[in-house]
Amino acid sequence: MQLLKTKGPLGAQDIAGFLGVTTAAVSQHLKLMSRVGIVNSERKGFCIPYTINEDVLRQCRQLLTEVCLCPCSGSGKQTMEGLDAASLESLKNCEKELEQKLQAVRERIQILTAKEKE
Repeated sequence: MQLLKTKGPLGAQDIAGFLGVTTAAVSQHLKLMSRVGIVNSERKGFCIPYTINEDVLRQCRQLLTEVCLCPCSGSGKQTMEGLDAASLESLKNCEKELEQKLQAVRERIQILTAKEKE
């Protein structure tokens, strides 16, 4: 991925040369990445240059940001430190999740308070 990002469109043979691995190995990996949409390819003669699919990577980045930065997941201590890097959409999703959890906590408090009064 780093090669495609820095060098632009490359074929499997070129990538294999940079990495020092077989073209077949690179080709198999590129085929899988192409199937899931991480890379795009377009045949140009005998060569099939691959490029990064920026839209799909943006979506993956968004999902990972939501999972990794939302303090809803885990203790929240480390994730709170990363909120400055979160996008507006990620923060809004996190806010919704936190509001739902807070509502569940409030309901549980009401139940326990009512039981104590009995």
